[in-house]
Amino acid sequence: MNHTIIATFTLSDWIHKLTFLPDKSPLMAQTYTGSFQSLNLINNCITDGPTLEHLIQLPDIPLWHGVPIWYCWDDAQHYVAALFPQHQTPVPVLWIPSDISVMPCAQGSSMIALGCKDGRIILLRLPTSHLG
Repeated sequence: MNHTIIATFTLSDWIHKLTFLPDKSPLMAQTYTGSFQSLNLINNCITDGPTLEHLIQLPDIPLWHGVPIWYCWDDAQHYVAALFPQHQTPVPVLWIPSDISVMPCAQGSSMIALGCKDGRIILLRLPTSHLG
C-alpha cells in the first residue's frame, strides 16, 4: 500500500520455484540444481538447505514412507535425494544414469516426472504412505 520493501534476498543460484509454506512461515526457494533455501521474511535471513519440518509442508514434495524426496543435479550427476530424520543433509537415493539427459522435471504428491532431451518422459511413481 505504501510501496515499502518487505525483504530483499540474493540467492546463490537461479530460482526454479518459490513456495510459501502453508503455516505462513518462511518462503521456500528451490534452485535449478534442486537445492533449497529458506527465506525468512521477518528477519531477512537465508537458511541454506531444507529442514524436514519445511519439506513435509510443501504441496509438491512427494513423500516416500513419510520421507520427502526430490530431483536434484550437480555438474556431473542427476539424482533423487531424500531427507531422512536422522540426517542433517539430503542423501542421494536414486542415481539417474549419465546417458539420460534430463531437462525439465515436475513433482507431484506421489510421482516425479523427468523430461529427457531425446523426448522420453520418465515417471517415478512412489507408494503413497505417510507417517501415522
